[in-house]
Amino acid sequence: MLDPDIIKEFIKDKPELNILHDNMEQFSDDLLDVIIPMTYQEAAILAPSVARAPSQVPDVIMLHGVIARLLESESFLELRNQLQYQDNNMSSAPLSAKQAQYTQLSQMMRAYFQQLLSAFATSSFYNSCWGMASSNSADMDNMYAGYFNINLMQDLTV
Repeated sequence: MLDPDIIKEFIKDKPELNILHDNMEQFSDDLLDVIIPMTYQEAAILAPSVARAPSQVPDVIMLHGVIARLLESESFLELRNQLQYQDNNMSSAPLSAKQAQYTQLSQMMRAYFQQLLSAFATSSFYNSCWGMASSNSADMDNMYAGYFNINLMQDLTV
Protein backbone atom coordinates (compact mmCIF):
# COMPACT_ATOMS: atom_id res chain seq x y z
CA MET A 1 0.00 0.00 0.00
CA LEU A 2 1.22 3.49 -0.83
CA ASP A 3 2.63 5.43 2.14
CA PRO A 4 0.93 8.82 2.77
CA ASP A 5 4.29 10.36 3.67
CA ILE A 6 5.63 9.53 0.20
CA ILE A 7 2.62 11.24 -1.37
CA LYS A 8 3.08 14.35 0.77
CA GLU A 9 6.80 14.43 0.01
CA PHE A 10 6.17 14.16 -3.74
CA ILE A 11 3.66 17.03 -3.81
CA LYS A 12 5.67 19.08 -1.29
CA ASP A 13 2.78 19.20 1.19
CA LYS A 14 4.82 20.24 4.21
CA PRO A 15 3.78 22.76 6.85
CA GLU A 16 6.88 24.89 6.40
CA LEU A 17 6.19 25.20 2.66
CA ASN A 18 2.47 26.00 2.97
CA ILE A 19 2.62 29.66 3.91
CA LEU A 20 -0.82 30.39 2.46
CA HIS A 21 -2.28 27.46 4.41
CA ASP A 22 -1.18 28.88 7.78
CA ASN A 23 1.84 26.57 7.78
CA MET A 24 -0.38 23.47 7.86
CA GLU A 25 -0.52 20.50 5.54
CA GLN A 26 -3.04 20.97 2.77
CA PHE A 27 -4.12 17.33 2.61
CA SER A 28 -4.98 15.56 5.85
CA ASP A 29 -4.10 11.98 6.72
CA ASP A 30 -7.85 11.32 7.03
CA LEU A 31 -8.37 12.38 3.41
CA LEU A 32 -5.48 10.18 2.28
CA ASP A 33 -6.95 7.26 4.25
CA VAL A 34 -10.08 7.60 2.10
CA ILE A 35 -8.43 8.34 -1.25
CA ILE A 36 -5.69 5.68 -1.26
CA PRO A 37 -8.05 2.64 -1.05
CA MET A 38 -10.42 4.39 -3.46
CA THR A 39 -7.61 4.68 -6.00
CA TYR A 40 -6.75 0.99 -5.64
CA GLN A 41 -10.43 0.20 -6.31
CA GLU A 42 -10.36 2.49 -9.34
CA ALA A 43 -7.26 0.68 -10.63
CA ALA A 44 -9.08 -2.64 -10.32
CA ILE A 45 -12.01 -1.26 -12.35
CA LEU A 46 -9.89 0.39 -15.05
CA ALA A 47 -7.63 -2.64 -15.45
CA PRO A 48 -9.60 -5.77 -14.53
CA SER A 49 -6.51 -7.94 -15.01
CA VAL A 50 -4.97 -6.37 -11.89
CA ALA A 51 -8.17 -6.70 -9.84
CA ARG A 52 -6.98 -9.97 -8.30
CA ALA A 53 -3.92 -8.31 -6.77
CA PRO A 54 -4.17 -4.51 -6.87
CA SER A 55 -1.42 -4.29 -4.27
CA GLN A 56 0.99 -5.51 -6.97
CA VAL A 57 0.44 -2.35 -9.01
CA PRO A 58 3.69 -0.37 -8.71
CA ASP A 59 3.62 2.57 -6.30
CA VAL A 60 4.65 5.00 -9.04
CA ILE A 61 1.38 4.28 -10.86
CA MET A 62 -0.74 4.53 -7.73
CA LEU A 63 1.02 7.76 -6.72
CA HIS A 64 -0.27 9.50 -9.85
CA GLY A 65 -3.79 8.16 -9.28
CA VAL A 66 -3.87 9.33 -5.67
CA ILE A 67 -2.56 12.77 -6.60
CA ALA A 68 -5.24 13.07 -9.30
CA ARG A 69 -7.89 12.33 -6.66
CA LEU A 70 -6.39 14.83 -4.19
CA LEU A 71 -6.40 17.58 -6.81
CA GLU A 72 -9.96 16.70 -7.79
CA SER A 73 -10.98 16.97 -4.15
CA GLU A 74 -9.30 20.37 -3.84
CA SER A 75 -11.02 21.47 -7.05
CA PHE A 76 -14.41 20.74 -5.46
CA LEU A 77 -13.44 22.82 -2.43
CA GLU A 78 -12.30 25.74 -4.60
CA LEU A 79 -15.49 25.63 -6.66
CA ARG A 80 -17.66 25.54 -3.57
CA ASN A 81 -15.83 28.47 -1.97
CA GLN A 82 -15.56 30.88 -4.88
CA LEU A 83 -16.18 34.44 -3.80
CA GLN A 84 -16.04 37.75 -5.64
CA TYR A 85 -15.43 41.01 -3.85
CA GLN A 86 -15.43 44.65 -4.92
CA ASP A 87 -13.84 47.62 -3.21
CA ASN A 88 -14.96 51.24 -3.79
CA ASN A 89 -16.23 50.97 -7.35
CA MET A 90 -13.19 49.04 -8.52
CA SER A 91 -13.66 45.96 -10.61
CA SER A 92 -14.51 42.81 -8.76
CA ALA A 93 -11.77 40.32 -8.07
CA PRO A 94 -11.98 36.68 -7.06
CA LEU A 95 -10.87 35.80 -3.56
CA SER A 96 -9.56 32.51 -4.89
CA ALA A 97 -9.49 31.47 -8.52
CA LYS A 98 -7.56 28.22 -8.49
CA GLN A 99 -10.38 25.82 -9.32
CA ALA A 100 -9.51 25.67 -13.04
CA GLN A 101 -5.84 24.98 -12.32
CA TYR A 102 -6.68 22.20 -9.86
CA THR A 103 -9.07 20.65 -12.39
CA GLN A 104 -6.55 20.86 -15.23
CA LEU A 105 -3.75 19.35 -13.17
CA SER A 106 -6.08 16.64 -11.89
CA GLN A 107 -7.06 15.71 -15.45
CA MET A 108 -3.41 15.61 -16.51
CA MET A 109 -2.47 13.35 -13.58
CA ARG A 110 -5.50 11.12 -14.16
CA ALA A 111 -4.62 10.67 -17.85
CA TYR A 112 -1.04 9.75 -16.92
CA PHE A 113 -2.33 7.34 -14.23
CA GLN A 114 -4.61 5.65 -16.77
CA GLN A 115 -1.81 5.44 -19.35
CA LEU A 116 0.60 3.85 -16.87
CA LEU A 117 -2.07 1.51 -15.53
CA SER A 118 -3.03 0.40 -19.03
CA ALA A 119 0.61 -0.31 -19.94
CA PHE A 120 1.08 -2.23 -16.68
CA ALA A 121 -2.09 -4.27 -17.23
CA THR A 122 -1.09 -5.10 -20.81
CA SER A 123 2.40 -6.08 -19.72
CA SER A 124 1.02 -8.21 -16.89
CA PHE A 125 -1.34 -9.94 -19.31
CA TYR A 126 1.43 -10.78 -21.79
CA ASN A 127 3.74 -11.90 -19.03
CA SER A 128 1.08 -14.19 -17.60
CA CYS A 129 0.53 -15.74 -21.05
CA TRP A 130 4.14 -16.26 -22.08
CA GLY A 131 6.00 -16.06 -18.82
CA MET A 132 8.87 -13.77 -18.10
CA ALA A 133 12.42 -13.68 -16.92
CA SER A 134 12.91 -12.10 -13.54
CA SER A 135 13.44 -8.39 -14.07
CA ASN A 136 12.53 -5.34 -12.04
CA SER A 137 11.79 -3.35 -15.19
CA ALA A 138 10.00 -5.99 -17.27
CA ASP A 139 6.56 -4.63 -16.39
CA MET A 140 7.37 -0.99 -17.04
CA ASP A 141 9.82 -0.96 -19.96
CA ASN A 142 7.77 -2.54 -22.68
CA MET A 143 4.58 -4.54 -22.81
CA TYR A 144 6.42 -7.38 -24.55
CA ALA A 145 9.48 -7.29 -22.27
CA GLY A 146 8.71 -10.59 -20.56
CA TYR A 147 8.02 -12.34 -23.87
CA PHE A 148 11.29 -11.13 -25.42
CA ASN A 149 13.29 -12.05 -22.32
CA ILE A 150 11.96 -15.63 -22.41
CA ASN A 151 12.65 -15.97 -26.16
CA LEU A 152 16.16 -14.59 -25.69
CA MET A 153 16.83 -17.12 -22.94
CA GLN A 154 15.54 -19.99 -25.11
CA ASP A 155 17.74 -18.88 -28.03
CA LEU A 156 20.78 -18.84 -25.77
CA THR A 157 20.19 -22.39 -24.51
CA VAL A 158 19.92 -23.94 -27.98
